[in-house]
Order: sequence, then C-alpha cells, then structure tokens
Amino acid sequence: MAFWLDGGRALAGMIWDDNDAIQDLVRAGARVDTSALSDTETPLGSLVGASP
Repeated sequence: MAFWLDGGRALAGMIWDDNDAIQDLVRAGARVDTSALSDTETPLGSLVGASP
C-alpha cells in the first residue's frame, strides 16, 4: 500500500485489494490523519471525511 500526500491531503494511492476505498479517500479531498493512514488496523473507509 502506498499513498501520495500534499499538505495532508491524499492525492493518490495504490493498494492490491481495495481500490474503491482509495478512490473514495482521494475524491473526498479531505485532510487525513497520517498516523491513522499508516496504521494497518485502521479501515480506509473510516478516513473518508475525517478531519484531524
């Protein structure tokens, strides 16, 4: 899994098994908590719309 960020916003991401969650996260354009993003136990869907 890899993410490209700019100012805390996810610009793009790559994962082998859940591209829909990444697309939702990128489309939301919201800032993401990078510690939650790097935590493998945090569901990607829970980051959409989150505001750290």
